[in-house]
Amino acid sequence: MRSSAEVSEKNFLYNLPSKSLDIIIPCFKRPHDAIVCAKSVLKQIKRYKLSHLVNVIIWDDSSPGFNPSYFVEALSVFNDLFYVGQNPANKGMSKNIFDLISSSKSVFCTILTDDDWLEDGSLLEILDEIDFISSSDDPARSLDIGAFFVPRYSYLEDGSLHCIECKPFDFDKLISSSPSNVIRYCRNAFILTGLFFRPALIDFSLWRTHIDNAFFPLFYYASISASNEVKFLDRKWFHHTCNNICHWESWGDTRFQQYSRLHSDYLKALLLIAHKYSPRNSPDSFRCIKYLWKASVHQLLSYEGPWHTQFLIVLSVSRLSLIPLFAFFRILLVRFGWFIRSKLRLLIRWL
Repeated sequence: MRSSAEVSEKNFLYNLPSKSLDIIIPCFKRPHDAIVCAKSVLKQIKRYKLSHLVNVIIWDDSSPGFNPSYFVEALSVFNDLFYVGQNPANKGMSKNIFDLISSSKSVFCTILTDDDWLEDGSLLEILDEIDFISSSDDPARSLDIGAFFVPRYSYLEDGSLHCIECKPFDFDKLISSSPSNVIRYCRNAFILTGLFFRPALIDFSLWRTHIDNAFFPLFYYASISASNEVKFLDRKWFHHTCNNICHWESWGDTRFQQYSRLHSDYLKALLLIAHKYSPRNSPDSFRCIKYLWKASVHQLLSYEGPWHTQFLIVLSVSRLSLIPLFAFFRILLVRFGWFIRSKLRLLIRWL
């Protein structure tokens, strides 16, 4: 175990050795869950002797009354297989993860949230995939693949399967890079766990500018997929916990305020991504707007609660919801304005 509580986060992480994979476990107010999460990875590293390939970084975002020594004691059997540290002051999830990812020097990086865990035996498969992608002797394994992700099997705290998220296909699929695909598939990053990416390919500018957006994973997925292929793998590598206690106090005091903030941030993230990566009047514009509108409606309908609360949430973000529709009509006018004008001239002559 190597503790970094006494040095700054960035200075420490920049000194980590470059390996095949950085597994970053950001923690906040879930010390017991974080131990379970970390053990699910460290057991496999120790069993299969993978320490030369994987960095495990456990980083607490200044949880009240918490000390990194808790991890030192609870994970002492794993000795030098992980790094642990704590922010001196709370940064918030997005800024904390931003600093961690931007400091990563390994080939691939992934976030494993503190209430999830890695299924037994999965780490070997993950490293095999990274090796397959990273090999330079075959064009199919080139640097063109900037990220890969798997479905998120989401379980309730009682162990029952709630849903399967982020599964756009029923088979392995290579997603080509295009403006419409950026918008169509960026939602598959909204659950942090399960997405693997090359940190060196991330354009951090959009994320840095909108650091408080709750759907910040969409920013770095979009920046990678805008210029690189993304691979979907139909594998069950993670146990994702959903509908548990979430610390969203900074987003509001009530469930309505918190979900309104979530929906608003999601729509803003989509619009920002569309503005940055979808050129106006391009041949792909129609598809971009279609996927943007479809994703917006899907998110608004995803709220699991009373219908009247859902209606209020829709009203609270209605202005944002209409932007894709206005963009669609704008494209129609640009594309078919000449046709509309010619018909109007004929109508005027007839009158």
